[in-house]
Amino acid sequence: PPRHHPTPAGGSAARRPAAGSAAASAAPDSAGGLRSSPPKRILLLGAGMMTKPLLRYLLRRPNNTITVCSGIPGEAAALCAGRPRTFPKDLSISANSMEDQPELRALVASHDIAVSLLPAFLHVSVARQCLAEGRHLVTASYVSDEMATLDEEAKARGILLLNEMGVDPGFDHMSAMRMIAAARDAGERIVGFSSSTGGLPAPEAANNPLGYKFSWSPRGALVAARNAALFVADGARVTVPSAHLLATAKPFRAGRGFALEVLPNRDSCKYASKYGLGEDDTVGTDKAPADGIAGLFRGTLRYAGFSRQLLALAALGLLDAEPAGAGTDPILDAAAAAADGSGAAPSLLEWTASKAGTAADADAVVAAACDKADAVLAEAGSTPLTAEQREQIGVMMRFAGLLDASTPVPVLPADKRSAVDTMAALLGPKPSMNYADNERDMVIMQHTVDTVTPSGERRQRNGLMVEYERDGETAMARTVGLTAAIGAQLILDGAIPLRGVRRPVDPEVYEPVLDGLEDEGISMAETVRTLA
Repeated sequence: PPRHHPTPAGGSAARRPAAGSAAASAAPDSAGGLRSSPPKRILLLGAGMMTKPLLRYLLRRPNNTITVCSGIPGEAAALCAGRPRTFPKDLSISANSMEDQPELRALVASHDIAVSLLPAFLHVSVARQCLAEGRHLVTASYVSDEMATLDEEAKARGILLLNEMGVDPGFDHMSAMRMIAAARDAGERIVGFSSSTGGLPAPEAANNPLGYKFSWSPRGALVAARNAALFVADGARVTVPSAHLLATAKPFRAGRGFALEVLPNRDSCKYASKYGLGEDDTVGTDKAPADGIAGLFRGTLRYAGFSRQLLALAALGLLDAEPAGAGTDPILDAAAAAADGSGAAPSLLEWTASKAGTAADADAVVAAACDKADAVLAEAGSTPLTAEQREQIGVMMRFAGLLDASTPVPVLPADKRSAVDTMAALLGPKPSMNYADNERDMVIMQHTVDTVTPSGERRQRNGLMVEYERDGETAMARTVGLTAAIGAQLILDGAIPLRGVRRPVDPEVYEPVLDGLEDEGISMAETVRTLA
């Protein structure tokens, strides 16, 4: 299907030049010719893996200069090396008050826009500096409750704080809104919506038992597997407690390839109002309109087998975040004491056996882990483990070192001495849990919009995006970095009139950004089919 572009009043739809193009960097002069745009100064906060595609895009404009800041000494200089019109700056940023960060405030004041790819908890601190100095801001993170409180002030000051400009969140919102708008323009009533995304190794690089690699904090990835979830199915709300999340994974088909599974991703209901599909607090309840949507789901994609393997660890308590001490984990306490010269260091097998409630025997530990996982699956109403899945769990536990009788339990700092931190310390350094130089990553996203036509015909609109690493830039870096870069350039060009704290769910944002991403080869292939 063609792209959905709103038609301006009194004229036909016309696509504006791509934000990074030469045409977009010039403006008409009084004689009808072209003149160069004035210099634009961009402040980039963060110099991690997402920034290379962002710099590449923004530096296409000869009038753009970029100051790159990092709290890691030398990181910004390394990123700027060989890149013209970039200026590195070592700068530590905190969540403290503006008065405590005069250097950051001065930098914000001397630039035209700030792009923050810092950890999410630092964005509000940067946003306050931007408000004080009258500068726009782009981030790739979710709008926090604290960020949302800045909306009225930003509107009053004529400032745009544009958040969620990455892939998830970001491209997911924009591509979903375009599909939803296209369905409504066709006169269809939306009765269901689902969106699922995964950042995964490419199939040839999924070379460990979990089929997953750490592209962010190992601890964060493990803790995320314990989130509660809420979604709408068959017109009713479905609540998934954190202990059951991994037990609710379902097989997932993306196009005609990939053996995947999908997990509910936190609270899907809060997207009802953002996507114009209902009210957050009533969707899926008896207070919802009779013709409201019957399904609303956001999911996380993993390769098949991931969830049940992690469930075995969770069932043993190996993903618990409660700090050790006061007897909560005697083996971790004993390992810490041994490191201080008191007693023998316990082995990983002893630790796992203590969690399983068995003797320090590898086969007994695996059997107990599988039995405990089966108990959780039964509570969640899911099918029990198959023989093959039990075997896979044993392979994974050996891979993680959990059945090793000769390796001592790692000793972590007291404030990080928990089961999940220990698991992160075991899995994080393993070479096959990290990307090698010759391994590709993959971002996969699929939307489904279920509709009913005015004649009562049921239709399903499907959108699929699969992006791989290209030219040394990871798929995750491209989809996050380019989205943020295009948004920033559009703001610099005066092409986004919105103000306040925003997400990219308005056509003034998502239409030109999606066009720009398509120019970069990132798009969602859409199909429409009639259901029997």
